[in-house]
Amino acid sequence: KAEDHFAKMHFFTIERDEEMDEQFRLLDEATLYTRDMTLSFFRVEQHSKRFLTEIKEDNTDSLSYILTDMQKDIRVSKQELAEYEEFEGNNSLIKYLNWYLDEMTIEAEGNLRPLAEQLKNDYLDDKDYKKAQKELEKFIARHNDNLEEFFAIKNDLILDYLPED
Repeated sequence: KAEDHFAKMHFFTIERDEEMDEQFRLLDEATLYTRDMTLSFFRVEQHSKRFLTEIKEDNTDSLSYILTDMQKDIRVSKQELAEYEEFEGNNSLIKYLNWYLDEMTIEAEGNLRPLAEQLKNDYLDDKDYKKAQKELEKFIARHNDNLEEFFAIKNDLILDYLPED
């Protein structure tokens, strides 16, 4: 093994703990399982963050392109999702990711695209501007909730798989 060679070259001994090695092996299995779903989640989520960043920087001309890219990546992630299997009888992360992708499909067309058009309009009257800002605040809250929920489900899946001490 590489670590044995390293230890030999640097004149020290590695003491092995089989129980700890097994815990790391289990953690590695769970982490590898969740890695692909995390990539699928963040492939879409990155566009939400970029959408919000562009609004904050008042670069509203690029919002429709961001949403188009988001919709493409939602389709890619949905295709990947079809290939995922449950992990040791737990399908909570798959179910959440499926829900999230469906929600983001609706969000992109139903909420964000009209919002982008409103925010791009320099001649929006005060009432419509306030309405757009309120919609933006709601989206930010949903965005933050989605992030928290994803990580909570992912952490629960990993912790449920690891043995309790």
